[in-house]
Amino acid sequence: MPELFANLATPPSSQQAQIPQPRADISHPPAAPMTAYNQPVNPIRHSRAEFITEDLTKEKPKYGVYVQSTPNNTIVTLTRPNGNPILTLSGGKVGYKGANKATFEASSKCAMGVFEALAKEQEKEDLRWELFVSGFGSGRDAFHKALMAADPTIKAALRRITDRTPIKIGGTRAQKMKRR
Repeated sequence: MPELFANLATPPSSQQAQIPQPRADISHPPAAPMTAYNQPVNPIRHSRAEFITEDLTKEKPKYGVYVQSTPNNTIVTLTRPNGNPILTLSGGKVGYKGANKATFEASSKCAMGVFEALAKEQEKEDLRWELFVSGFGSGRDAFHKALMAADPTIKAALRRITDRTPIKIGGTRAQKMKRR
């Protein structure tokens, strides 16, 4: 029976020299060498730094600036690439009290303080940074305007702006409105 199929699959003798024939000594499909794939790593037992390849580490470190803006205050945090905070500023920390913490000026001072800290970090190493904004308040606009007026080297190092404001879509029924 195999000869029947071999005869059917064989082209005429003029084309037979052009088609490569499979080797008869292979009894199993070809396999990739053992070095073709990375060894599996259990992420629970090993830290992330152990299995990051060199190609990924050549990228400049990305610092994070988190702006949380509420109607009553603005909190700005500068973090290292590993997530550890370097500096946290709020309306109260820059010298404003009470309702003045929610003002445009307080938020602008917070932004300027973070830009100064970024400039100090940039003197140590060439860096990139990302901006994460959440909430609705005057601090959001104040930080944006302060960014537009900031040092060009700080603006050039900015890589991404992300809006992390939670938006309610669906979900459970809200509480009834307070009577006033």
